[in-house]
Amino acid sequence: MKNKINVTEQFTINFISDSQFSVDLGHIKAGEGYRINYKAKANYNLQNGEIVENIASLWSSKIKIINSIVKTTYREAGGNAEGYVYSITLHKKDEVSGMPLTGTIFRVIRDRNGTTVGEFTTDSAGEVTSPNLLKDTYKIKEIKAPAGYQLFKRKFKITPDKFNNEKTYDLEVLNKRGLVEVN
Repeated sequence: MKNKINVTEQFTINFISDSQFSVDLGHIKAGEGYRINYKAKANYNLQNGEIVENIASLWSSKIKIINSIVKTTYREAGGNAEGYVYSITLHKKDEVSGMPLTGTIFRVIRDRNGTTVGEFTTDSAGEVTSPNLLKDTYKIKEIKAPAGYQLFKRKFKITPDKFNNEKTYDLEVLNKRGLVEVN
């Protein structure tokens, strides 16, 4: 941009929330333009290699002109960023027979920021993998038991030290058969 002039004082910045603001630039003449620079601070400690997403929208007379999404990898000074290369594999079995259980749904939550990574369903081998994780702490909760089984109520907490050299963690979960109600 040529002939840059700081005009910040001419506009009001409206903070809508902790993560959103707006600036009404009024009528912009042909050939004129504005550049908006800002800094943001995460509301939790970022993990080395974590991808942070920023979404910015440009509106004109209540019509969205552009929606820009920029992803940036957070890197700590003096270190290296491995990124989303870790995974957790769950093995769901009957506690008596050891047979694999299909159709169990688990929710994986990143402990650091409370974000749900996803919900994953065990396959015919009783297994499911939550891929593309950072080396961080996760909580795993069973949210749907297989037909005929009790819901496993205990949450599992997987800490970074649990991941092995292959960047994986395997967890075996055993389920009890459910009680059958007779009327």
